[in-house]
Amino acid sequence: MNVTVGYEEKVGDVFVPNGTPPEIIEKMKILDEPESVFYNGCYQKDSGLVCSVYHCDSYSNILFLKNVPFERKVIDEIEKDKSYFYLVTPFGTSNGFLGISKLQINWPFTKSISNRVINDVNKGKCKILIDQWSEGHPFDSVWISTLHELLDSVNISRKNVYYLTGNNRFKGDYYLEFKHDSKINIKQFNNDEVDIFEAFKNDFDCEVNLENKRTKHFMSFNQEKKIHRTKLVNFLKNEKLLNKGYVSYKSQKMYLDGPEKKGTELSGEEFYLDSYFNIVTETEFAAPTLRLSEKIFKPVIYKQPFILYSIPFLLKHFRSLGYKTFHPFIDESYDEIEDNEERIGVLNQEVKRLCSLSLEEIHEWYSDMKEILIYNFEHFKRVKERIKIII
Repeated sequence: MNVTVGYEEKVGDVFVPNGTPPEIIEKMKILDEPESVFYNGCYQKDSGLVCSVYHCDSYSNILFLKNVPFERKVIDEIEKDKSYFYLVTPFGTSNGFLGISKLQINWPFTKSISNRVINDVNKGKCKILIDQWSEGHPFDSVWISTLHELLDSVNISRKNVYYLTGNNRFKGDYYLEFKHDSKINIKQFNNDEVDIFEAFKNDFDCEVNLENKRTKHFMSFNQEKKIHRTKLVNFLKNEKLLNKGYVSYKSQKMYLDGPEKKGTELSGEEFYLDSYFNIVTETEFAAPTLRLSEKIFKPVIYKQPFILYSIPFLLKHFRSLGYKTFHPFIDESYDEIEDNEERIGVLNQEVKRLCSLSLEEIHEWYSDMKEILIYNFEHFKRVKERIKIII
């Protein structure tokens, strides 16, 4: 298997992301470092807007991880009889590449697609991949309808278009809404599991002594402001539980390494090794999406059980990947509670219950989960074996 990824244009040695707005391409041509237009979150000072696509894709990373040979080529250099992929990598909200954004440069990506690509797609020689495996945006019928209309406007067959998403309920929502329509293909994938594996694979030899006594009940790292994070931190304050754990929250200027360092928790190995359980506050709590971010896999690496402040049924999805969770040691009934206020109430009470245990009691509680913690870590280390090239 040898994969070819095709691009419309190249500036110097840099392949231009497909769907790049023309004004960005012109900037690339006059810069010593063409890729710099995609730095700083793709922000463009001259317009005050963000570029709608960028130079990053998860699909190529998966090919690399699975040792699948692949090459990048300008479309005109691809042999006429060769099959290839046409990769589009929307940035952030993914609205600008459809032409419906208020914050991004609006440039419908279909305006950049050459006649050669359109013909190859309709002949089945080319597949269009819209790569958002690194994101988990909720299903949006207006967004999908706009994508359908753009494809139809240039006579591209939907059956050869693939949307890659980290939202593991997107396909079900899409098929429910557009049950009688011609559809694009939806490929769901837990990309953050792979990303965190790559980031921490050299740290797997870190010594996590499950018998060591620890000084804190829990830890909870919180960065950007979210309602569920604020409610958790306020609950911990009101119940006088902050001294039971290591807690950071950027929006309330709570930092573990001192205010002058602005609280970077990414290098906080010592906090993992000195606390018994992790309160994971996922990116989403109420949005209709089903995405496992990197936050849930860090406790797996450091062999910590966790309580998950997130959308309903995310623990169920975690188990579907082959992992184990922590019932009956932790009351995990919260995972099936769809009412957001009720769910956070149950979560808070479980945190309070665990914090009421003495350090001796919670050490014994933690020790009883040793088999689960080791199993999850070993299962995580086999992520490369579990990945399937699905396109």
